Amino acid sequence: MSNPTSNPAPEISQLDPVAVFSALGSKVRLPVIKVLADGRIMSVPQIAAMFGRNRDGISRQMRVLDAAGVVKQYLGEDRRLAVYQIPAAFRPSPGVLDFGFCRVDVNEL
Repeated sequence: MSNPTSNPAPEISQLDPVAVFSALGSKVRLPVIKVLADGRIMSVPQIAAMFGRNRDGISRQMRVLDAAGVVKQYLGEDRRLAVYQIPAAFRPSPGVLDFGFCRVDVNEL
């Protein structure tokens, strides 16, 4: 599996604010963001088990977050071994996300 710390962080200036706000504005995705906001690295099965949801549904939600640039996917030997993490560039402190155009303290949500 790729080492999450070895990949370059995405550029904040490349993020589309509409895509980020849309990705964050979901009752399913927001709890996942809250969990990942501390820098955790998790797989779809781990996230699905944590929230009592099915893997296919969580996989779709994680693709939305990845496409928006909110999380980064790190592939393993196959897609079943993929993990997700919010890039360190967006996490100035635990529980706080900074996308350049907005700052979110998930501890207050």
